[in-house]
Amino acid sequence: MNIYWDIVELPGVKVIPSKRFRKIVEKLLKALDDGLIDFVDLVKVSQYDLSSTKKSRGDVSSSINRISRATKADRRDILKETSSSYMFVTAVFYAIKDLDRESKLQFLIEPRLEPGSYTYDYAIYDPVEGRLKVVAEVKRLRSLANIGEYLETFMNKTEKCLATESIHRIALHIHLTPEILEKYQGVEELLLGLGKDIQLSKCKLTLITSSGDTLDEFMRILGNQIQHLI
Repeated sequence: MNIYWDIVELPGVKVIPSKRFRKIVEKLLKALDDGLIDFVDLVKVSQYDLSSTKKSRGDVSSSINRISRATKADRRDILKETSSSYMFVTAVFYAIKDLDRESKLQFLIEPRLEPGSYTYDYAIYDPVEGRLKVVAEVKRLRSLANIGEYLETFMNKTEKCLATESIHRIALHIHLTPEILEKYQGVEELLLGLGKDIQLSKCKLTLITSSGDTLDEFMRILGNQIQHLI
């Protein structure tokens, strides 16, 4: 699987990946390949929005510093960038890229779907089948306080994107942070139990769950789910 940065034209939908993160994404992937940062560094930092809070910064300070050195990015800029999910999505790509052994699938970051200009966090495109295997919205949860609001926003957006056969699945990808797993025992198993395909209009609706910060922990749950989707 490779990252694809160009526009994808499909029947009923145009898919436009965001290029504004391309340079930093490529730097992060190179740093991972070169061993300048570990996968755990990327997930530890990217699973939080650290742009507006100091909470948990002490826990991830060393990882932020390693990412800063490896990418030659200012530490403050990295904190600011965590308000977006693209760093977490980069971790998702790195974890699942070898699941597609034939390397035919393309991974799109922050794709905008037109008409409608609805932006999701990532998509997996199959150029052979000529459709999007999955379009996913990411929510990084450290609290359950706003989950109702997240679901409402997701469902409202999804409703607009169901009328095309060019999209096979639309997914809500919920990442469970250590705070959630510690506070709510069994929540991971509950969400996995809910993660069944629901047929809506011309595509399916599904739930993706991830947790953990080492590559093995991350793939323990996420790998099987993505393998099912592709």
